[in-house]
Amino acid sequence: MRGLMIAIMMLLLPLASAISNPFSPALPELDVEGLEVVLTLEDGVWTQDSWEDLENRDLLPLRILSENSVLAWVEGGGLSGSEFELQIADKAEWRGS
Repeated sequence: MRGLMIAIMMLLLPLASAISNPFSPALPELDVEGLEVVLTLEDGVWTQDSWEDLENRDLLPLRILSENSVLAWVEGGGLSGSEFELQIADKAEWRGS
């Protein structure tokens, strides 16, 4: 009898915690001003110095796409530089639940 009661409690306790936690809807939309850009070097490859140069220009480098392309985040559109080509990155598909 005692084993049966423990088994029933083990089955019902997760339900009690699920009832106390209300369902949270999808993530809220964030009001973010900025965009992802692809920066492609005209000559050479991305080095640590060129990565740090992006940070000094108030760009946030996200990841390297190829030896001469970097994905970066820019806010406010204040972007200048003649040593690289600038393209606005395609929108990424959200694969979360």
